[in-house]
Amino acid sequence: MSYTRRSESESELYHVMCRGVSRQIIFEDDADRQRFLDDMKREQRSAGTSILAWCLMDNHVHLLIKADKTALARFMQRTLSSYARYFNERHDRVGHLFQDRYKSTPIDTDTYLLMAVVYIHRNPLDEGITDLRNYRWSSYHEYLGISIIADTRFVLDMFDSIEEFDEFNQTSECKTLLSENNGLRAASNTRAALIAAEELGVEVERLNTLPRDERNRHIARLLERGLSIRQIERLTGVSRGIVAAISKRLNS
Repeated sequence: MSYTRRSESESELYHVMCRGVSRQIIFEDDADRQRFLDDMKREQRSAGTSILAWCLMDNHVHLLIKADKTALARFMQRTLSSYARYFNERHDRVGHLFQDRYKSTPIDTDTYLLMAVVYIHRNPLDEGITDLRNYRWSSYHEYLGISIIADTRFVLDMFDSIEEFDEFNQTSECKTLLSENNGLRAASNTRAALIAAEELGVEVERLNTLPRDERNRHIARLLERGLSIRQIERLTGVSRGIVAAISKRLNS
């Protein structure tokens, strides 16, 4: 079995994403979501990790974790294994619940950190949630109130107050940070890396080793999500000519 070395963050900060196998739902109801949170709380104490942000969606989970690579791997393995056993027993199913290994993207700048927090918390907007404050299953409400799971101090120290943090997340400045055409290259490339890690069911660096048809389907999806030809080339190692040809077919 091939193995791709995970990139290590000098700051020990990682944006982590895990998805249900074949994009299947991993949370059937609020009882499932609460169980996953309970598993996270228990295992972060045991593994010596710190969760800075989190968001549970129907078929995937986003986390921002501070830990060294060993602690991160231990935390994720124990959390996902415990929850998968619970889910399979409760819903009378067998087999893998999560798709491949979790995806982890190292975070080494303040811009990247802020991008990741904003990106994680804004995931519910894609599901029609119009006010982040009303979404129960993310750490956004912890940032505005009492911290139960997330260590909010690390990020809130970047703002003068909780109110300023909340206001930033509601303003056009936040949307600009997430925009592909904002002129802030670091943020744009960070967003591209986050989208690639979320979208692909394989390690980003392994995309170039996949069968051609499967590789091309992934590339087409990244193009549809707004990544540029240059960004896809840089992130995946697939040549510019191949990506450009796929882009041309999509636009023809």
